[in-house]
Amino acid sequence: MKLSIALVLPCLMLMLWASGCGGTLQSEPVPTLDVEATVQARLTEERAIEATVEAKAQAMAKVIVEATVQAVPTATPVPPTNTPAPPTNTPVPPTNTPVPPTSTPVPSTSTAVPPTNTPVPPTNTPVPPTNTPVPPTSTPVPPTGTPLPLTGMSAATTLSTSELVEMARVSVVLIVTELTGGKFGSGTGIIYSDDGLALTNHHVVAGATRIWVLVEDADGTIRELPADVLGTNPGVDLAVIRFGGGPYVPAHLGSVRDINLGDEVVALGYPLTDLTGDSLIVTKGIVSSIRNDGLSDIIQHQAAVNPGNSGGPLFSTDGSVVGVNTYIVRSSQGVNIEGFNVAIAIDEATSILDELETATFVSKPSDAFYSSGLAYYYDGQYERAIEDFDEAIRLNPQDADSYFMRASAYHYLGQYDLAIQDYNEAIRLDPQGVDAYYNRASAHDALGQYDLAIQDYDEAIRIDPQDSIAYNNRGLAYHKSGQYERAIQDYDEALRLNLDAITYYNRGSAYTDLGQYDLAIQDYDEAIRIDPQDADAYNNRGSAYDHLGQYQRAIQDYDEAIRIDPQFAYAYHNRGKAYYLLGQHQRAIQDYDEAIRFNPQYGIAYYNRGYAYYYLGQHQRAIQDFDETIRFDPQYTDAYYLRGYAYYNLGQHQRAIQDFDEAIRIDPQHAYAYYMRGLANQALGNNSAANRDFIKSSDLGYSP
Repeated sequence: MKLSIALVLPCLMLMLWASGCGGTLQSEPVPTLDVEATVQARLTEERAIEATVEAKAQAMAKVIVEATVQAVPTATPVPPTNTPAPPTNTPVPPTNTPVPPTSTPVPSTSTAVPPTNTPVPPTNTPVPPTNTPVPPTSTPVPPTGTPLPLTGMSAATTLSTSELVEMARVSVVLIVTELTGGKFGSGTGIIYSDDGLALTNHHVVAGATRIWVLVEDADGTIRELPADVLGTNPGVDLAVIRFGGGPYVPAHLGSVRDINLGDEVVALGYPLTDLTGDSLIVTKGIVSSIRNDGLSDIIQHQAAVNPGNSGGPLFSTDGSVVGVNTYIVRSSQGVNIEGFNVAIAIDEATSILDELETATFVSKPSDAFYSSGLAYYYDGQYERAIEDFDEAIRLNPQDADSYFMRASAYHYLGQYDLAIQDYNEAIRLDPQGVDAYYNRASAHDALGQYDLAIQDYDEAIRIDPQDSIAYNNRGLAYHKSGQYERAIQDYDEALRLNLDAITYYNRGSAYTDLGQYDLAIQDYDEAIRIDPQDADAYNNRGSAYDHLGQYQRAIQDYDEAIRIDPQFAYAYHNRGKAYYLLGQHQRAIQDYDEAIRFNPQYGIAYYNRGYAYYYLGQHQRAIQDFDETIRFDPQYTDAYYLRGYAYYNLGQHQRAIQDFDEAIRIDPQHAYAYYMRGLANQALGNNSAANRDFIKSSDLGYSP
């Protein structure tokens, strides 16, 4: 859910159209008040020491891990990724989840502190590890209007699935298209008149040079008939085709207002014809959502659909068509998802049937390559998609949509310079195409060109001053470049236009980065009020409570984040840190264990678990964890320093010196490493070397 700019890349959302040569494209409030008071007293001195080394700790913060769920410490600017805005200049279905995922480094700011009043190395006063909040994110989809009214099921008889299929199968047709270059595609259609008119998706027939249908009669006979397109509406992705050979049994077109959330629906169609041939495939599921996606009224449902289901019917249990299956979403923010199938509400079609039945459709050769490119794009075959968009552009150099989609493919492949070139062309051909500005801004962001990204969001805001997403995303660009006050101004404006949970979340993150934790908590409160299942908001509010020293409150929030997402590695890590600060080191280790189990590449978790083991005097286990930290980041100064400390406590002074040497090589100003190396040399009888190190440590500002 997190980490994204509004990017309108149609990401792994599959159009349910098949293309190819003969085949388918594929809180526990544990401590008492007395304990907490004791811990607070113990930590007062440690925090004073920590403040003296904070600048050094921040300067040597290193990248520890790149994670699927992105997270950064609160003092680090937040690199956004991408979330779609509704397309306004391309006949591509709405896209919920683009996002070429970008990785966010998780630096560590923990610094061990040597003894302050004795020449013996300490064994019980390391500075507690820092927490890892999740970075701000962008608003996924702009306001989508008022939800459709739900008036309950119609009074018609409820049919069993087999009865429904038996009744409806004669009204569902397989559509086959021939495209330029000998390619073929397939989809599904819905007969709605007895004289051979069928409803389908625009993208099923776009670019076709020849169309035919396979119709099943009542006796089971299958007939193959030529068909032609009467009219299409690319904006809502609907079309009407015509064929002879009637009369036919038309399907009953109902209304989306005849169904409710949780009602069962049935999908019929001809998907994956390379595997199923011309067999009618039946699936069923429940209605998950009824809403407007910015372009049309849609039904999100759980009846499984696949490429080839495009244009096919979604039935209510009384046998009425309530939707036209159009696309599926296979991933969001780099996370694979299931059961996100989308049908256009049948009301969208019935309201424009006169338009769709008007013979205005003209197929251009470039459309065939554009449609084929779309199929490859939605199947994740970006190189193949680029080849087809190349040909579409060659045939029609003025096609802004082809440039836009080719740019989107380059974008997904991480070829940001090439993507920017194509976005430039799309903008030249359509200067008011806000989508291209959004995506070009994302590409500039990926290249670290934040000023250019901000300029593109300026243009998007100029085109639509009421676009809350543009303000939110420009705020993210300011946020990432460290201009937190400017970011907050844009978040303020976005919230004035639309009270959105993610924008509250982002503003809370900016307040966190400014150290204004009370204000941050207020915004996280609002984000949670709007979206009570947002684990990231609980995690980050817990982090803010941590900074205010309210560790029990923090643990309660981490508990809630883990309840929502039992595999949330960062929440386990942060709860472990809170337990550590409360002196419950074994509980901390248990949580670090879980963080590592769910994210074995989480280097900072190894480091902090090593810290906890060190505090408990389990030096050998601490060394093992510091080994792992160094494996992830060979330039991590404090991992060498603490490992050397552990070796010192085990009496392995020569080995300790090696690690202190390495810490000093990486950070020649590391006063504590000089001091500890001096102690190790002293233990080995190297008094001259020890004295040099003690003098250097003193010169750098540390004198025990």
